Amino acid sequence: NEHFHLLVENPKTRSRTVVSIVPKDMVKATEFFKNKNVIIGKGYGEWKNNTLRIANFPAIPNEDFDELFRLLENYV
Repeated sequence: NEHFHLLVENPKTRSRTVVSIVPKDMVKATEFFKNKNVIIGKGYGEWKNNTLRIANFPAIPNEDFDELFRLLENYV
């Protein structure tokens, strides 16, 4: 999606279980997901205020990830 980019671009050094994305407009992105009843974590440390973390934990149902991906694809 043109509105986001990966924090860690290199797939060799990127986590396999957590993806951090940097939205062009953090406030807009946070509100968008909140209005869709989707809670997305923020990054840590220096990235807390400008990244969103998406973790792939076994406790999260596949349907929730499907919905998240749908929202990411349709985010404007």
